[in-house]
Amino acid sequence: MAAKKPLKDPAVPDGSVDGVNPANMSSYKGFNFDMGTMNHNITCNSCHAGGGAAQFGREEEDLDKVLEEKLGADLWEDLKDKDWFIHDEEYLSKTGIDGDLLGYSEYEVGAGYIGKPGVFNYKRSGVNDTDCFMCHADASSDKRIYSEVNGTKVYPIMPANPRVMVFKGMTSDGETIVISLGFPPKIGEVINGKKVEKVDSAYYNSVPLSVLNSVYNDSNLKSRITDKDNQELKFYLYPNNPNGATREVARVTYFEHPETTKDKDGGEVYVNGGSVTFKDDNGSVVYRTFAGFFFKYISTASLMGVDTDGDGVPLAYVRFVKDEKGFWRPEVYYDSDEFNSKGEVDLPILENRVGDKNVPSTEVHPQDYTYSVPTKLGDANNPYPSMTNGNKDREWGYVCSYCHMAIPYKSGETSNGDIYTWVTRKGTLGVAAEVVKRGDVFSYDLHRGGENKGNLPHDAFVNTDFSDQNQKQQAFGRMLTAKSVVSFDDIPIGYDVHFDSEKGSMTCLSCHGEGSLSTEEKEYHPIHHDFLKGNDWGGHWDQSLDYNPSLKTCLDCHFGGSRQLAAEVHLNAFGPNGVSAVHMEKVACEVCHIPFKTHWTFRTFYDVLGYSYNFDNRMLGYDLENGTVRKLPESMFTPGFGPFMPIGGYGAPQPFCIVRTENGKDTVVPIYQVDFDPRQAALRYKQSVFGIWKIPENAFPWAWAPVIINNGFRPDSPGGQKFMYRIADPLTLVTWYDKSTGKVLYTREMAAALDGAVKSDSASKGVLPAGQSEKRVPAYFIHDGKVCVKTILGKYICDDNGDYLPEIDTDSEYQDMKAAITEVLKAEGVKNPDPVFYLWIAPFSIDHGVLPKEYALGSGKVVNGEELNCSSCHDAKEGRLPQANMADINSSSLKELIERDEKGNVKYFGLGREIVTVPVKIPPSAYKEAVKVFFNSPENPDGSPKYGSMNGREVMVTTAGDILVNALTNGVDVDRHLVPIPVESSGIDGVAFALPGKKAQWKMRFDGIEAEVETEALHGDEVPRRAIVLRLKNELPELLGFEHHAEEILDAGGETLVPVFTPIIPSEFIEKIKFNLAKLQVVGPEGLYINCAKIHKVRKSEGENVYYELDKDNFKPTSISVSEAISRGWASYDSYTKELTVNVAALREGVSGEGELVFALMRAPESTVVIPERITLVSQPSALEVKVKVTVSGKEHTVDIAVEDDGTSISEVLGKEPQTYRELLDLAKEFELSKVILGVKLTSTSEKFKLTFKGAASLVDPDKAVVAVKKGEGTEVEVKPSVSGNDLVAEVDLTTRSEENGEAVVAVLGEKSSTPTAEVSSSGGGGGGGCSMGAPQSAANGLVNLGALLTGLLGLFRFRRKKH
Repeated sequence: MAAKKPLKDPAVPDGSVDGVNPANMSSYKGFNFDMGTMNHNITCNSCHAGGGAAQFGREEEDLDKVLEEKLGADLWEDLKDKDWFIHDEEYLSKTGIDGDLLGYSEYEVGAGYIGKPGVFNYKRSGVNDTDCFMCHADASSDKRIYSEVNGTKVYPIMPANPRVMVFKGMTSDGETIVISLGFPPKIGEVINGKKVEKVDSAYYNSVPLSVLNSVYNDSNLKSRITDKDNQELKFYLYPNNPNGATREVARVTYFEHPETTKDKDGGEVYVNGGSVTFKDDNGSVVYRTFAGFFFKYISTASLMGVDTDGDGVPLAYVRFVKDEKGFWRPEVYYDSDEFNSKGEVDLPILENRVGDKNVPSTEVHPQDYTYSVPTKLGDANNPYPSMTNGNKDREWGYVCSYCHMAIPYKSGETSNGDIYTWVTRKGTLGVAAEVVKRGDVFSYDLHRGGENKGNLPHDAFVNTDFSDQNQKQQAFGRMLTAKSVVSFDDIPIGYDVHFDSEKGSMTCLSCHGEGSLSTEEKEYHPIHHDFLKGNDWGGHWDQSLDYNPSLKTCLDCHFGGSRQLAAEVHLNAFGPNGVSAVHMEKVACEVCHIPFKTHWTFRTFYDVLGYSYNFDNRMLGYDLENGTVRKLPESMFTPGFGPFMPIGGYGAPQPFCIVRTENGKDTVVPIYQVDFDPRQAALRYKQSVFGIWKIPENAFPWAWAPVIINNGFRPDSPGGQKFMYRIADPLTLVTWYDKSTGKVLYTREMAAALDGAVKSDSASKGVLPAGQSEKRVPAYFIHDGKVCVKTILGKYICDDNGDYLPEIDTDSEYQDMKAAITEVLKAEGVKNPDPVFYLWIAPFSIDHGVLPKEYALGSGKVVNGEELNCSSCHDAKEGRLPQANMADINSSSLKELIERDEKGNVKYFGLGREIVTVPVKIPPSAYKEAVKVFFNSPENPDGSPKYGSMNGREVMVTTAGDILVNALTNGVDVDRHLVPIPVESSGIDGVAFALPGKKAQWKMRFDGIEAEVETEALHGDEVPRRAIVLRLKNELPELLGFEHHAEEILDAGGETLVPVFTPIIPSEFIEKIKFNLAKLQVVGPEGLYINCAKIHKVRKSEGENVYYELDKDNFKPTSISVSEAISRGWASYDSYTKELTVNVAALREGVSGEGELVFALMRAPESTVVIPERITLVSQPSALEVKVKVTVSGKEHTVDIAVEDDGTSISEVLGKEPQTYRELLDLAKEFELSKVILGVKLTSTSEKFKLTFKGAASLVDPDKAVVAVKKGEGTEVEVKPSVSGNDLVAEVDLTTRSEENGEAVVAVLGEKSSTPTAEVSSSGGGGGGGCSMGAPQSAANGLVNLGALLTGLLGLFRFRRKKH
């Protein structure tokens, strides 16, 4: 998400973009603004309960109030009749470029708009305040609304946020004038002077009315709904509707219509949607109109699932109508019969405990919790814990899982039996949902067994003839009344032994809730809504909560926290002689007890073609001969996805899913070859009638093997964390990255590089690259019998492997897309664009889906062709944990699997089973140029990738062994994998690594200041540890919670000090940080100060209000001079190299107080000297002239230095090497210069000569400019240069000062300081080492922006916490 103030905190380095001054809004083109807070809210408010970012963003009051204050009363009032995004300069001048108040529309994001973001219309939308009912609605209550037609009852999963039929009402000429949730508009009703004459679904074929006939067993359903004489219109729930959740519709209200009504309905062609150009049954192009974003009404829409008096009318319902001016407004209706005389209503509230609410949590009896909690932990006699029988386990599971996991639940009743539905994360598969990262399912109603337990065989429908209506209806009925599908043996898809109500009968809160805490923990950690948190790479939230306090883990419940007892119980599995104990010490339980996951999850985000996205359930396939789309018949049961919604807050890549691992080989398929619901997948299994939605034989039933990593911590006694082997899904991102700016590209920029068939009015208003006259909405084309996209330069990128998804799998396609993106970046103002592929793997840990113990690794069971025995891990060639059997690693059979470079460093650790990372080829040229972060593949000698094979296709692969090395298990491959990762605008300044057995140095940047970080040497048996540097003052208030105290640290030394960089928190593994004084713009250590403190975050509780604050007793900011720090051993200075080293380890020990060290480096204003960031030779020095490029304040300038005299010649340019760079600092001190531009060494036998700096006049203030000349050791002269155009000319006369002809002369161009600088002291010393004076760190080292890496990196920082 964009920084709060992108112009002051740009996401790309200064100087990378022409014509863009970060302080000049008028030249700002939006190149560093991906999405605003409102875009984030559009994405997240389908699940977000409100408050926080949804209400305040990064402000202290509601965002609509903030906008009103900035605009003033008149402009604010005018917003009521304005569109959702305002690009008016008058509004932008009031708000500035603000990450909370601005954003891009769905049309702009999808079509590829280049330009400034627009002010979002918070007056019309309001904000999403906290909706308590969203989680505290009781699903077991009889107060839920339900639909009943012909004896079929349909229920929502819970009273909050039901899924409903979304209707639109139209005039006789087809104009849409009302969008209604649940209730069809009445034919004949008049809305703002226009009459409703027709009613239909708001989305073409999304939830066709004829499909509802199958749910409600009513063949006359459509005719009754659209019959204007029918006065008994009912409320229609549709539990499988992916886009009909009431919160979903309120946050993003949209409808679809034909091109024929565009003049009345507006909108644009929607992006791709899996179609060439989607058309309705009349052949008209389908348009999509976003009617609005009604955040204020999200909570009201949640109440539409409540019917307290059982009359079939919900307590409240919301619809949206078009007013007389054409603007969409919300209308809210309440059922007055449900309120008492005081205006109160009795809602079905789900509470976490019963009894007196005033009883403190430390005194609550376990039986009083409404969810099951442990009363006795496992011991030597019985490893299983004793649990209470929570009477709301199912309901609490629904609450948590509605956003995080997939859930099968009873959704209705028919004469043929109960109806079940699978519900998953709503809308466009927000990646925070656990089901799409880990395949998690809350499976309370799933039990082991076949159809006797409600589980279909996976091939239940392969012989169904869907052209026969009777067979089709029987298949649908059989599917609807089943619960799941058998994965293997008698294990249903989605099963977890803990959730099974016939087994563990637990719920999420059984481990993550307050009731699982001990009395002591409850006293010190009142959690309330802070649910107990584990540890994960992809963590968004406060990392100081990791296992603090700890949720219940396997070891806690089953063995009372005793690894020794666990080892004794597992003696039969692992054997005596300490082997069992070693496994308990180093391997997490899940490694063995979740050998397979039984619900699909994402494996690859292939985000290289923008929204080139085959994700629409209305299509059956393509007619490659005539270039049209074959639509799924309206009567056919549609997949559980819904039409894709290209919203600004969700960069939707092309997702591929891991579905199956058979005989050790992975199958990864496009998302249309799966389904949320395994029963619907069974319906499509091997059925060609479903077109591209057919589930292929090799992709079902789902059961895939996780990979073993060693990147995560587990709780350990006493109160610490233990580094262990864990399992994960290595989710892979493939996208574009611009090396010249160090930025992962936004989907909007990729969309700008693609062409289409229909003009986008919105995107055409922006900057148009490559000479376009208009910007068209990206679409698919049929070219040479293939499905393709087309770039704005007219090049086709096509589907070459037959999956109907265009992919970049040849060098020519890579170069074609690269050329198009280059044009986009140029249009944004980037000087020298260099777009390349960006490849990144983030292992998302797996903790749920535990199988019965007889399926653990080592049990001997056979699943998908793999015998679950010891070799599952210990086979060095095919195993899951090949490092576990490496005694013979030097044997020829193993050595050949390990690729090394010419220095002997490991490039690829090819041991273990093969793992598919990207299910398409990455072309050789793309792979060679790519920035790779934790990504690796086997390579040919020329650096091109060796491809693996999956179902006859070439794909990108790695091995279990290389994943382990990537996950930093043993540091075998230090040079290839362990790269520092600077991060812009996130609060994380960089990531380095502490390595076993040796200290290591890493290049980093702090607020743009280059530095070298030294990490401690770990013990030889330890694994590498991440060493992260956090900025205390950052864009993420929730990251640390006390970032506002940064100002107190900065002020510790008085107002006269200027920060070199804002306060940072160096990780515990960082020992030293070294700076070059030139980078700090000072001439000596006397002008520098260290402001520092210790910070400790403590948890506070006032009733239900839990918060964190700084431990004020330990927070004592202080400031000391660097000279004093040197005398204390907290720093050192090398007067030769001009390098200052902060001894972080000594500083950490020396600063008083408990907690994390935070420090800032400050400088006195009078000590400042400006030195060029970089000086490079364009031409080698001749006798009389040399051409150089000099970078000053982020801008590169070309300067010719010429001398006019036969006896004088140029011998060397200062500053292009470390040694001469230091000479510039010495000369700045000696001549008391505040700025140094260039210096040269001359050989001169003359007493007079002319020195010209061509093109340098703009680099200095003419009033302060000086050319300082030094000859030998004692002759000095200062010359005021004259200005000639853009040149500076100095007439140098050494007549009265020259002592010896032929002596070396040094001349420096700079500015004179008005205040003398301090003398350099000789105290201190030590240090040594090389000088870091090159360009900013290259993109090849992994420089990335917040939009791509925040999810993965926030989980890496490991805090040391005080044990209570």
